[in-house]
Amino acid sequence: MPLSERESLRINVEGRSLEKAGRIEEALRLYEHGVAAGTDTPATYTRLRILYRKLKRPEDVERIKRLMVEQWGHWW
Repeated sequence: MPLSERESLRINVEGRSLEKAGRIEEALRLYEHGVAAGTDTPATYTRLRILYRKLKRPEDVERIKRLMVEQWGHWW
């Protein structure tokens, strides 16, 4: 069962706050938790893709792209 809209929003808002505070690894863990728990908001996946790209983690970027394609048929 996907996360509720409210929980998905909480994850995205809290994740962005963590990013702004420089707590990138914590933000990544939170976003990954959201994906694993079944969030269906593109923002969660997009933030993961952006952060992994900035951290030069191409395998993770591609993994997130694949998950986005599975979920929506494209990855933006």
